[in-house]
Amino acid sequence: LTQCVYDLLINGVEAGELLKETEVQGLWLLPATIRLAGGEVELATLPNRETRLREGLKHLLPSFDWILVDCPPSLGLLTINALTFAHAVLVPIQCEYYALEGLGQLMTTITMVRSALNPRLELLGVLLTMFDPPHQPLPGSGEGGAEGLSGKGLSLHHPPERSSERGPELRETHYALRGYLEGCPGVPGTCRGGSGEGP
Repeated sequence: LTQCVYDLLINGVEAGELLKETEVQGLWLLPATIRLAGGEVELATLPNRETRLREGLKHLLPSFDWILVDCPPSLGLLTINALTFAHAVLVPIQCEYYALEGLGQLMTTITMVRSALNPRLELLGVLLTMFDPPHQPLPGSGEGGAEGLSGKGLSLHHPPERSSERGPELRETHYALRGYLEGCPGVPGTCRGGSGEGP
């Protein structure tokens, strides 16, 4: 890739020039590369640093039913840009105690973004991921664990997404999820045969 979402945020390249069509009908990608990791430092020196993603993607809104933004596991400027652009947030959390511990800081950040940058931002809830039922109970009970999320005003989406050993293979094969993980417990009812060729 010669250009990616880094160029949209830092250099003002039009989003339409960066879109890539996939083998899944109606699914397009705006790709990122390792350059985006360094872009967070550069964003800090630019004007309107919190709203550059919103400005860069606004022309795409009439062309798509949904735009999904995958955020890094941090609360830096890249995530702030995503929250400023988004209508709603769904928080995937790994089924581990320390993952749940970081939820409070995320909630504080969402509240700040609502107050200063995006008052329409809606929190859809929490989606527990990488759940391994034979070996792993739902993490925590009571106030600090999964059972306490609803008490904090958070919707807990059931059932948790189960872990699959084949999931990491997707990074190497470049297949779409629906076309590769046949019978995968993490995507029940959505998998088709994985015999097709990848891109």
